[in-house]
Amino acid sequence: MALRLFSLVFFLLCPVLASATGFKLAHAFGGGMVLQREHPIPVWGEAETGTLVTVSFAGQKKTAEADTKGEWKLTLDPLPASSEGRTFVVSGGDEVLELKDVLVGEVWVCSGQSNMEMGIRKVEKGREEISKGNYPLIRLRYLRRFTADTRQTQIRGSEWTACSPESLQRGPWGGFTAVGFYFGLALHNELKVPVGIIQSAWGGTRIEPWTATEAFLKVRGLEKYAEQAKRASKAGKPSALYNAMIHPLIPYAIRGAIWYQGEANMGDTDYTEKMHALVQGWRTAWGQGDFPFYYVQLAPFIYKKNPETLAELWEQQTAALAIPNTGMAIINDIGNIRDIHPANKHDVGARLARLALSRTYGVKFTDDSGPIFKTARVDGGKVIVEFNYAASGLASRDGNPLTHFKVAGADGVFHDAQATIVGNTVEVLSPEVSDARQVRFAWREDAGPNLVNGEKLPASAFRWTAPVPEPVALPPSAPTETK
Repeated sequence: MALRLFSLVFFLLCPVLASATGFKLAHAFGGGMVLQREHPIPVWGEAETGTLVTVSFAGQKKTAEADTKGEWKLTLDPLPASSEGRTFVVSGGDEVLELKDVLVGEVWVCSGQSNMEMGIRKVEKGREEISKGNYPLIRLRYLRRFTADTRQTQIRGSEWTACSPESLQRGPWGGFTAVGFYFGLALHNELKVPVGIIQSAWGGTRIEPWTATEAFLKVRGLEKYAEQAKRASKAGKPSALYNAMIHPLIPYAIRGAIWYQGEANMGDTDYTEKMHALVQGWRTAWGQGDFPFYYVQLAPFIYKKNPETLAELWEQQTAALAIPNTGMAIINDIGNIRDIHPANKHDVGARLARLALSRTYGVKFTDDSGPIFKTARVDGGKVIVEFNYAASGLASRDGNPLTHFKVAGADGVFHDAQATIVGNTVEVLSPEVSDARQVRFAWREDAGPNLVNGEKLPASAFRWTAPVPEPVALPPSAPTETK
């Protein structure tokens, strides 16, 4: 009993989760954590070769033996959600570690750059939210910023903690991620189960550092980034943040991930391919199949460069929806063209949660996304545009005529257009264009269009050019007789 108490005290004082004799539990675990429900739960750590390690939790008891590398791993069977704080016991040799107040529910990773990292003290009505922020069944954990040349196993950051006014104010930039918090709160309120939110984000970072090195080799055209990953360590180096701030979490069982990033990759022509590499790399490493990955399309902002560069990134973010089991939250109605960090993070988190509730948890919505371009056709002098996610109908958010539509004819010169909702389509025309061949919507960085669906979710920017008709093949002429 004395030994058992010693081990428990050591655990409480030491964030490494290690016993006095070197027996270790992976840093992803900790008292107050949330384990992913209805999913096999990997548990792993280190111990002297041959040590038998036993994990006991919720009536289960599993044992593994440390291998010749001093590593051990076992898997608990799937568990139902539980709001009861129970003790998670890990024993190895004569040592015992006890993790108190462990829940079972939904676990999500929140990553990206500054708009994901932005703490709740920095956002609209954030201090009001902090004051009422006692949600004991929501658990928070954040990782501190650091980079690494090689794969890390230790987490630098906070321990698991219950959501409270105090814990909400902890984090690298103004407290815990506001987007992640609002996302988790929406899930908790709807699903009525514990929710664990893990923040791993760093302002100003590109997508390449968050991507596993081997993932670059699986996407054509990105092989050079795998070579760059071998060079000196810095925050912008490919894979440096994956090594330090994602890999230590793997393979902790999660439901999925949310992502808010892109500003630092403005002007890239291969951002869609980089999204493929990022998502595929994480999914391969976690080994949980195509887990849900939901992301935010950037808000309008004046970068004072080419005003169409942001629209081109929006187009690439939309194209990334081809990645299986993904979804995109459109936020062009809640941005601030003078502030790259728009203050309304509540609706961002809520729209990401709407995607998750609909596509991951089966909650029914008529539309879970804002309208996204589907197809278009030319009809006389006008262009008729059809949208996905318009089952709830189309509307003008403010009741005024639709804005930010342009058309061009064969000369390629765009003119402001009149856009009219007809059923679930939009008809676009301009008196200055008699032979409409192209249409653009919200195709500039400061665009705040008013087209929404019946769920009041905004439409995403797009551009379309009518296909060039195939030349008509003429029948062969009859041969001419010669005399």
